[in-house]
Amino acid sequence: MKAIVPVVSGVEELETVTIIDVLRRGGVEVIALSIDEDAGLDVEGSRGVGLVADEMWNEEAVEDADIIILPGGMGGMEAFCEDMRVQNTISRFASNKNKFVAAICASPVALYEAGVLNGKRVTCYPGLEERMPEAKYSSVDKVLVDGNIITSQGPATALMFAILILELLQGHKVASAVAEGMLIC
Repeated sequence: MKAIVPVVSGVEELETVTIIDVLRRGGVEVIALSIDEDAGLDVEGSRGVGLVADEMWNEEAVEDADIIILPGGMGGMEAFCEDMRVQNTISRFASNKNKFVAAICASPVALYEAGVLNGKRVTCYPGLEERMPEAKYSSVDKVLVDGNIITSQGPATALMFAILILELLQGHKVASAVAEGMLIC
């Protein structure tokens, strides 16, 4: 299995690193793709922590992926909403039953902007649901799956989000082993 995680200056560091770490522990090939032409591979997270992408955005890596996962952060979300490569990939993956689309914190808004959340059950960082009026927002669920779309609330739910994605990609046995090794259960 292969996951792509777009990164750009302004993404939420904790979410970005948690997603990448958990999936790699579970044997998923994860490629952090920078969409920030100015920053190149070295992007700065929303809290000033430096992050280094694996590669610049490239269609070859995207086409081979099974899932696109958007970390949150307001700056990241706004960039994901504006970047047509990300928006087109979200649309393509959402319409393919063999692929997944996932977003946490502020970034479900980018999924909404891509037109894939109308009528879907979603969660996000509280208050941002107002930017997704046609989605069915839940404030109770920390992580939600509706079809091939996965959403989550924010930094405190990043570990749950990543473990659930791992389970969808690699199965319950692998996800449980990773969770146990990380002392989650």
